[in-house]
Amino acid sequence: MRKRILRLRPLGRWRIVSRSICKSSICWNDATIQVSQLSMEQQHRLSIARALVSNPKILLLDDPFALLPEKPRAALQTLVAAVQQRFELTTLMVTNNLDEALILNDRAVLMTSSQEAAIGSIVRIDLPRPRMYSDLLELPTYHHVRRQIAAFLDEESRKVAA
Repeated sequence: MRKRILRLRPLGRWRIVSRSICKSSICWNDATIQVSQLSMEQQHRLSIARALVSNPKILLLDDPFALLPEKPRAALQTLVAAVQQRFELTTLMVTNNLDEALILNDRAVLMTSSQEAAIGSIVRIDLPRPRMYSDLLELPTYHHVRRQIAAFLDEESRKVAA
């Protein structure tokens, strides 16, 4: 089995982005770091940096922080929010984490729970940026939107159970 080796050669302004994302988590002078030597958080940081190196118009994140403990998850959520804002990057994220959706997105597209899933509702998340979870807890709008989404998800769960 071949070992995956990281060969990092980000160019131009994206070098700055990728270095700031990966921070000192990765020794940039060593071009033969094995992915298996990195922590889960470092691997996530690296994935985001690699995605940004190509200067994308849209960043697709599929349940990006599901396997991370709470502290690294919060750090990476803050990081993604900063990248979104700094580079005005459109992000399409699939997540099962309601608070994560509220922190990182401007709209939530809620899917039905049937076998033939469809768009059930689109909810505008009109909360001030930058969004920090601790700050959001004080906003009535946050609780209103959260209840609205949770009610939809609860109703869909009941339909499946019936």
